[in-house]
Amino acid sequence: MPPSRQGPPGCSEATDTETRRWPQLLHRSALAVTFGPELEAYPRDEAWVESTSCFVSWLLFRLGERSLWPLTPDAEVYRFTWLRSFLDDVSIRVERRGAVYQIRTSWEDDGIGPDAPRSAGSRSRLLSPSEWTELQSRLARFGFWEQRAWTEGPWGRDWLDGSKWVLEGGRGGRYRSYLVFSPTETTEAARSYRDVCLYLLGLSGLSIPPDEMG
Repeated sequence: MPPSRQGPPGCSEATDTETRRWPQLLHRSALAVTFGPELEAYPRDEAWVESTSCFVSWLLFRLGERSLWPLTPDAEVYRFTWLRSFLDDVSIRVERRGAVYQIRTSWEDDGIGPDAPRSAGSRSRLLSPSEWTELQSRLARFGFWEQRAWTEGPWGRDWLDGSKWVLEGGRGGRYRSYLVFSPTETTEAARSYRDVCLYLLGLSGLSIPPDEMG
């Protein structure tokens, strides 16, 4: 079942791609493995990946987002998409093109029609080199680009409540993504992953009450 609120027609496990009016905005490999609150890994079957990728692409399309792939050779980009069960969805994209750093934040609410290719609000600004360097430091602390052996969780488990934290990145011809269900602070991996996402949220300037941070 797709994450967050009920999605549009065309994203069921028996997906009819001809009914879609939005592009596929996630890399094909993005959701092959997802992660639980402590960063335990859950391999996904093809039907789940297809329906969930469809749903997340629909949300990104509504937020005015694009695919992160392919990239130009001089570009590096990261995007945090925060899917919240009963609250507005948020997407924060930061990218470097040459020596220019920029952040774009977009958000929506339930008042937008299901096919509206726009967000309820969006804003962009330039990032300072120090802000970009700090992001790189936090990504390295998490080990975003590292190859690692994950602890595998029980097959088929899912979380229907809570938020989904999707972090994507692309650089040097590589792409990587993590979908984590409500990351906790109980393991080093989950804590450092949450730290990256919250840093991006801080850069966005959005004001989120503490009780909505789950």
